[in-house]
Amino acid sequence: MAALWAEVQRLTARLAGLEAKTQEPRKDAHHSSVPPSQTTTPNRASGPRTETRREASVGRAGGGRPLPPEPAQVIIAQANTGPHGGGPVQAYEPHPHAVYDTIAWSPIQPMVTRVEP
Repeated sequence: MAALWAEVQRLTARLAGLEAKTQEPRKDAHHSSVPPSQTTTPNRASGPRTETRREASVGRAGGGRPLPPEPAQVIIAQANTGPHGGGPVQAYEPHPHAVYDTIAWSPIQPMVTRVEP
């Protein structure tokens, strides 16, 4: 009987310690040195849906500004020599992974107006 009473006292003390620990603030990026990536986020209800869909960013399908139909100059970038040993690269049928435009602004020259009284 004394052994059971000692076991009950030990378990009661352990339960009190665990309950006290649940009252402490959780360790997350706001309260301790835990990195933000290890902080759990609660499930949040999604906000109201908007009717218009956001356009994709540059680099994603359908993103960026539209390319002009007739550019002033077209450059096909292809390597002449290989990266390992400098040997010639075999010609191949081009299938571009990305197409983009660059805009070269013409040099700006100031307009100087001399005023003589």
